[in-house]
Amino acid sequence: MKICLVCSPGGHLIEGLKLISASEVHDDIILITHDEAFTLDIPRIKKIYYVKNFLIKRVDQSKPLKFLFIIYAMIYLSFNEFIILIKERPDLILSTGSEIAIPAFLIAKILRIRTIFVETLTRVTELSGTGKILLHIANLFIVQWEFLAKKYKDAIFKGNILETIEIDENKSKNNFIFVTVGTASFPRLVKIMDDLAKVIPEKVIIQLGRTDYTPKNADYLDFTSDLDEFNMMNQQAKIVVSHAGVGNVINILENNDNLIVFPRLEKYNELIDDHQLEFAKVLNKSSIAHVACSEKDIYNFIINIDKLSQRTTFKDSNQSNFLNYLKEALKSNLQV
Repeated sequence: MKICLVCSPGGHLIEGLKLISASEVHDDIILITHDEAFTLDIPRIKKIYYVKNFLIKRVDQSKPLKFLFIIYAMIYLSFNEFIILIKERPDLILSTGSEIAIPAFLIAKILRIRTIFVETLTRVTELSGTGKILLHIANLFIVQWEFLAKKYKDAIFKGNILETIEIDENKSKNNFIFVTVGTASFPRLVKIMDDLAKVIPEKVIIQLGRTDYTPKNADYLDFTSDLDEFNMMNQQAKIVVSHAGVGNVINILENNDNLIVFPRLEKYNELIDDHQLEFAKVLNKSSIAHVACSEKDIYNFIINIDKLSQRTTFKDSNQSNFLNYLKEALKSNLQV
């Protein structure tokens, strides 16, 4: 069976790759994603098609202007994805979002290609904009929180992918703090951590993403396209500070006990809504990450990290049931 994974780079792509890997799918897999520097090293994919991303640098635009860019992006994506899907003729399209999936799923209806949409883990109480559009278009629509399945009758809940790994507490760590903001710009967090680098004893290393700010007190890098290198930074750091994006959070929880989550917020025009804050609240309630919303919060967590209780394992994910359901859906081409 040929599967076409369609998703944006960053967290959506990391989540999609983990779903495919954990579901033991090793068929003919192709990928449609945006052409970004951090998508260079992608395992388990036979062929990759890159399309331009016209929206990533326009998050802070006014709503009317952003709407025009969305229309233009949809036309561009529709044309290019139609050519790809005609050429490849996959048996099934799988996506975790975001807007890149909308034209692909509409085209799949015309070409009679079966589709599965898995709403991203960060959507706890409300569907994403993409999810709301594809809810009645996808052949199978899966959410990762039970509340959403109760709210939307066409959505199916079987658990989620979130699982914290028991970390070896005796494993030596270096005396540095790794800060990662993901793929988009996040100057608020970068500036906060650059200021804190002057007053805390630990060395600070910041992954900037697209942030147009050069740290004065911290070491920094733009991106790393090597997932092993990214995981090594997470493993070796004394503390990891991250935005509340699903890709970062999943990878960090598998590699480090001390995670401080600093969500992007709508009021600062960093996101279109506060889904990262909702996801951060779940992490905080489950005691698997420390959630900060200010410079003072981050500072207090850093200086008191040795006194804080170790995180607990997330017990409510029902991950095995979720992955088994998805595995059977993929293997049987939705005949479940």
